Amino acid sequence: MVWRDDAPRRRRGRQSWSGPVLLGALLLTLPLALLGCDSGGSSNGGQTNTPPPVTTPPSPAPTPNVAFVLTADPRNGVGSYSTVSLSTRNVSQDIQRGGVSSDAIARTFGGKVYVVNRLNADNIQVIDPAQGFTTPANAQVSVGNGTNPQDIAFINANKAYVSRLEKTARLLILNPTTLATLGELDLSARLKSNDRDGSPEATHMLVLNSLLYVVLQHLDNFVPIAAGEVVVIDPATDRIVTVITLPFRNPLSQLHFSATLRRILVSCVGEFGVDDGGIVAIDPSTNTLDGTLHIPEAALGGDITEFAIISSTKGVAIVSDASFNNAVITFNPSNGQRLGTLIAPASTFIPYVALNSRNEVYIAVRDLRTTTPGLRVFDAVTDRDVVPGTLSVGLLPPIWIAFVE
Repeated sequence: MVWRDDAPRRRRGRQSWSGPVLLGALLLTLPLALLGCDSGGSSNGGQTNTPPPVTTPPSPAPTPNVAFVLTADPRNGVGSYSTVSLSTRNVSQDIQRGGVSSDAIARTFGGKVYVVNRLNADNIQVIDPAQGFTTPANAQVSVGNGTNPQDIAFINANKAYVSRLEKTARLLILNPTTLATLGELDLSARLKSNDRDGSPEATHMLVLNSLLYVVLQHLDNFVPIAAGEVVVIDPATDRIVTVITLPFRNPLSQLHFSATLRRILVSCVGEFGVDDGGIVAIDPSTNTLDGTLHIPEAALGGDITEFAIISSTKGVAIVSDASFNNAVITFNPSNGQRLGTLIAPASTFIPYVALNSRNEVYIAVRDLRTTTPGLRVFDAVTDRDVVPGTLSVGLLPPIWIAFVE
């Protein structure tokens, strides 16, 4: 496997490569504040109770309705971020250049953005839209030096899990409101006998039906050594409920739940450049594989590094062919049929694709051949180029998109 230097370094060994690495659902986040309520009465030692003056409670901060876009120059170790108005497409570029890692992802919940700063940064950082998309004081916490965090999944305002790729076989448990450490959940029982690095490589996560789903890649010295797994955990007890063994190695994409298909979907790439993987489905009602829904790589034209499900009959996927050219195509997730092409194959790294509530597909295009890399935006129903062309999001190429809606 050949890795490319211009790809964002998101995983140990699964970092810059000559075909796209997905920078891995789901995004999950945190309420802006916990508001108390007055009981309406009190005792004042026999004194007459005077009703408090009636005041109008402060209005909650308006939802920004933006795309939060992480940008990066991994070669020079510089990260930044910008926002794009979903209604006007106006861009606030490079809000804080150097303010995030050059290897990061973002999740949103309750109007806040949680940035997972990965290898060599190893922390969780909160960015508050109500404070001009800046990081408040004490809103950043280390998750362990060299542990290379991959994702954060929120159970509620008091509990979240952080998956870590290196130096540990444990999920970290945090209070996402205070960022205090609550404990760890041991996954060492899932280590394979030929895995010498001591980590089962926990990556993307999804919370569904009060359960936590965690992808295990099972790598050793950067090479897949066993079929991927999805561990199902009960957050109420922090115990493993079951383990789902995937039919392929190297699960790379996020875990996507499709309400129309009623399935959790994940793409396994196996070895890059070889047709040895595809999109597989998990039935969350039984937490077992659904063998009737399987989309092989060959059907879509190569390694499926990331995708989004629009409906039961339409999805969009980033595909890397045998020559590591990237393309963005549409497909029917019910039968695996390829439908069309949004971005033709080219020697351009395309790290991410995301779907918002307006039925718009945002695609991060890391084209280093141009001085204006940026986003492509398409209508999810008609495939119309909404911008059209490339939407610049600053001096650095985009690597990740999260919607604050």
